[in-house]
Amino acid sequence: MRAIVFNKTCFFFASLIYLFSISDVFSQGNLLIHPKRLNFDAKKDRVKTLNLTNTGKDSATYKISFVEIKMTPEGEIKKLDSILPGHRSASEYLRYFPKTIRLAPNESQLIKVQLLNAGQLAEGEYRSHLYLRAVPKVKPMEQQRNASRENGMGVRITPVFGYGITTIIRKGEPKLSVGLENLELESVGEDLRFLAMDMTRTGNVSSYGEIIVQHISENGKKSRIGLVKGVAVYADADLRRFKVQLKDLKNTDLTSGQLEVSYYSMGQPGRELYAQSTLEL
Repeated sequence: MRAIVFNKTCFFFASLIYLFSISDVFSQGNLLIHPKRLNFDAKKDRVKTLNLTNTGKDSATYKISFVEIKMTPEGEIKKLDSILPGHRSASEYLRYFPKTIRLAPNESQLIKVQLLNAGQLAEGEYRSHLYLRAVPKVKPMEQQRNASRENGMGVRITPVFGYGITTIIRKGEPKLSVGLENLELESVGEDLRFLAMDMTRTGNVSSYGEIIVQHISENGKKSRIGLVKGVAVYADADLRRFKVQLKDLKNTDLTSGQLEVSYYSMGQPGRELYAQSTLEL
């Protein structure tokens, strides 16, 4: 039987990677990015810069654009083909340069993002995501032909990675209220324990911060058993369902006492407590 020959190249597009990390410097693969978020105060900010460094051994090329995304209540990131009601796009008030960058090994370059027409903005928050799309290296056709077997299948899969940097413009007085509700302890197998919760949000801006879970024993001793940084609930959403994996449980009795969960702001002077709640064990 004669084998079917596939000569075309297939490309696999990876999901966007959004920059939620512990420090203000983010590293993914061979790309070092600083900062991981761009926040414009419409009253005083006009230009922000993003520093990219290629830490790999090969040169790399990235195309830059803005994309609009929505986060589902489960935290899944979805790219929007059109602007949905309630979503205020920041991209029409921003411009950036350059549009494409090529980085040699250990080379760095700045991307400049400029705020335009700030006076036209109504009060509230505007959000888009600066998207860095890695451009795959394409081999010459002769190399592609030699790589495929005669009368066989020749399919090449090239991962294409994208990095999304949250870019926010705020104008006017921020109004924000966050709640932590429906706390529930969950088990996965014998070893994994999670604290599940509903994060609710009202107001005109997003929340962004860290979640800390502490066990409070019956005699009042506190032990931190959970920490997640870079947790956001965007301004066009009023609910996010979230789970924190609990760790360092060797000396913790989860059948007595309380679990205290706190949601703090981060990346701002003077850490603010957004919300706090407890679960009786």
